[in-house]
Amino acid sequence: MQFFFAKVLAILTGIIMLGSFFPGHESTTTPFYPTIGTLPFSVPNCVQPPSNVNLSKLSNQQLAIYGLPPKPRDATLISTWRFNLLHAKHRSCSGYRPLHPKINIHPFTSQWSTTNYAGNLANSDGYNSAWSYWNVPCVNTPNNAFSSAWVGIGGYPTGNADRLIQAGTDSDMTGGTPYYTLWVENLPDYPATSNFHPTCGDRIWAVVYNDYLGKQWAYEEVEDVTRNVYWTGSQEGSSYIDKSSISAEWIVEGDYQDPDYIPLTKFGSVHFNYALADRNGVSYNAGSLPHDYAVMCTNSFWGVCGWGSTQLAHPGPISSDGNNFTVYWDNSQ
Repeated sequence: MQFFFAKVLAILTGIIMLGSFFPGHESTTTPFYPTIGTLPFSVPNCVQPPSNVNLSKLSNQQLAIYGLPPKPRDATLISTWRFNLLHAKHRSCSGYRPLHPKINIHPFTSQWSTTNYAGNLANSDGYNSAWSYWNVPCVNTPNNAFSSAWVGIGGYPTGNADRLIQAGTDSDMTGGTPYYTLWVENLPDYPATSNFHPTCGDRIWAVVYNDYLGKQWAYEEVEDVTRNVYWTGSQEGSSYIDKSSISAEWIVEGDYQDPDYIPLTKFGSVHFNYALADRNGVSYNAGSLPHDYAVMCTNSFWGVCGWGSTQLAHPGPISSDGNNFTVYWDNSQ
């Protein structure tokens, strides 16, 4: 009976989230998706950053014109913010949306399992932003497989369980070829994927805001620091999440849907570096926050790997300074 309920829960919770793309250039090629298709997407009012201006000298309102993040309120983060602005030389303006939303997050306990993601989730309330660095993981097996690394806020199970703001990268295998991309998403809206595609190993910085410029806007940026390209999204009003019930997440996601599932690409490991979240203008590293530790496995029953389950990925310990941790691949299916 326990195995039956575990399989039912896996079916209900294994929601599809895919993306697959050509590395290292802008492309209009439609990727493989086992969904009902894709729609073209263009960033509205997509203005390129000026090449002859010190972007860190601009006001927050001026930065918003170019889709760039505001100056951090926490003074300890300003040097990192300036570094990322230095590498924001080209704004990607065209992409596509799959006709299926990405996964939602529902943290429950301090250590638990899920069928489609692994990582750490800060489960206390009041977050305004979250960010992290990582490198795009290189993949080559198995074929027609998927994995995604992202940073997000929202998805907490009380009050706003259907709201989640995310920015991340995908590392997929399609037709024997690896594909990598940048994407952002405001659940319940569809994700938006850039037509620029990074190369595996590229250094990534991603940041999400819940109250962008104090205007109740959601904002997401994912930046390929290696190639000086960034991809953004923002939405006014309807995407805002009540801060009284909001979480922060650093996740590697797969898609296990029993009995039909997409294998997890053999991504090796994803090292989240400088994983931080902001509460009321003060930054906290992931290790200093109450957080849930999530393991990905093929069967999940009330937060525990079910009978006969295979562990797919797990997070390692958070570093002693609280800023870093690694998610490790264990199995593809």
